[in-house]
Amino acid sequence: MELSVIDQERIRHQFDYICKMVMRGERFTYIKQILKRSEKEIPFSDVPEIELNSFYTTDKYPVENKHYSVMGYTIEVKDEKLVAAIDELTPMKRAVVLLHFFMGMNCTAIAKLIGRDCSTISHHKRSALVLMKKSMEERKRPQ
Repeated sequence: MELSVIDQERIRHQFDYICKMVMRGERFTYIKQILKRSEKEIPFSDVPEIELNSFYTTDKYPVENKHYSVMGYTIEVKDEKLVAAIDELTPMKRAVVLLHFFMGMNCTAIAKLIGRDCSTISHHKRSALVLMKKSMEERKRPQ
C-alpha cells in the first residue's frame, strides 16, 4: 500500500516537527548544564596564587641527588651548589660537615665516631664552613 503524496508530505512535516522539538529540548538541557557548571567554575585568572601552586607536582628522582657514605651512614644531598661545595672539602672536613648538619650529631658524638678530640672536630667544622661559603659565593658570581 502506497501512501499518497499528501500523506507523505504530512509524515515528512511530522518528522520535521519532532526533530525540531528534540533539538530544542537538547538545547535547553545544554544551556541548563552550562549555567549549573558556571555556578561552580571560576576562571584561572581569579584563582588565588596559593591554590594555583597546589595544581602541580614536581618529579624528584634519587638519581639526580648525590649520596655520600660516611662512617657507615649513607647521606643524600639534593642541592647542586651544596654538592659542589662539599666535594671540594677534604675527606675529614666532608665527614664532619655531613655528620653534623645532615645526621644531626653533636661534636662529642662525631669525635667518638671518628676517634678525634672534640676541639679538632670543631676546628674542622669551622674551617669547612668557611671554605664552603667561599666556594658557594664564587659560584654565585656572574662569570
